[in-house]
Amino acid sequence: MSLVRWRAVLGYGGLVPFVSLALLVWILPKPLASFLVMMQLVYGAMILCFVGAVHWGRSLAPDAGRIGAGTLVWSVLPSLWACLALLLSYANRLGLAMIAAGLVLAWVLDRFVLFRQTPDADWLPAFLRLRTRLTAVAVLSLLATLASPASA
Repeated sequence: MSLVRWRAVLGYGGLVPFVSLALLVWILPKPLASFLVMMQLVYGAMILCFVGAVHWGRSLAPDAGRIGAGTLVWSVLPSLWACLALLLSYANRLGLAMIAAGLVLAWVLDRFVLFRQTPDADWLPAFLRLRTRLTAVAVLSLLATLASPASA
């Protein structure tokens, strides 16, 4: 299987927890659903950390010449944001909203950074299409969880 195919399979596979947790919090009784809300928050925080780390990893590539210190600084900010959201998890709604906002902000900034640093990359259009779909489903799942009675 090609690397492009692996990215898609693993990326869409990573949506399974987002979608399933968002559905289950609406179906299961409140005590269990409340636990699943926390699972959604933690999983979202982990994915936000991963999204930021992409740029750190890119800085290690042999052709990383266009990657500057600002990109490396950006690469650690999603982790700090996710940590703050987890620290504020006593208010599930705030934490879920922060993770959703962090994913959207990361998507916006990544598009800008990737276009600036690799405008001619043949992998960029397919990657950004995939990243857009993944971000949209993850954010919608977080918002569905946020809207559930269990997140209160």
